Amino acid sequence: MSKPVAKGGFRVDTRRPHSHSKRRAQWRHVWAVAAAMFPLMSLFVFLMTQLTMPAPERPRMYPLVLGFLACGMVALFLFTMAWAARNRRHEISRRNREKKYRIQAELLQKERERLGAKKAAEGTAGGPKA
Repeated sequence: MSKPVAKGGFRVDTRRPHSHSKRRAQWRHVWAVAAAMFPLMSLFVFLMTQLTMPAPERPRMYPLVLGFLACGMVALFLFTMAWAARNRRHEISRRNREKKYRIQAELLQKERERLGAKKAAEGTAGGPKA
């Protein structure tokens, strides 16, 4: 089995059982599935009510249909909140990474300027060579 660092798209080792990233991803998946399944269950119950039940008995199934639909909307809301939190974490990481690289580039530029000034000073200190 290859090490995760050897892979091109390595970010976090989520194979660990207690990884926060893994747990958050699992919850996002749960909310995504629930956001899709509850409205589908609602549609199924509504259609089966329309097709199989006599007209006077249909209205007593409508609260179940609305309950499934409401659960789907709550799950969709929770999924979008989890997705927004993920995007926020990624944005913060991106900004911190850019800041780190900018600081490293500035330090490298200062070091190059210092070395260039040192070489220039050594070149002029010796005087002209004959």
